Amino acid sequence: MIQYGAEKFSYYFRRFKRTPITIKVGEPFLIKPSCPFPKKEERQQITDEIMYQMARLLPAENRGYYADLSKATTEHLSFLPK
Repeated sequence: MIQYGAEKFSYYFRRFKRTPITIKVGEPFLIKPSCPFPKKEERQQITDEIMYQMARLLPAENRGYYADLSKATTEHLSFLPK
């Protein structure tokens, strides 16, 4: 689950308007590391995979470092059936 829009709260508050906030829920997944205690490189790859899944839910202008979704992998993620 991810939410965005609250970063513009003060802008709308000063104009006495409601702040539009969006909440999105992505596909549920489990993390499947190759061993119980993965090394630093694998932990970083797992983190990047999770962050790319979160970035998919955001508008392109809010993705930052994870804007290039073509780099996304799912080697360490297992998506749950719907």
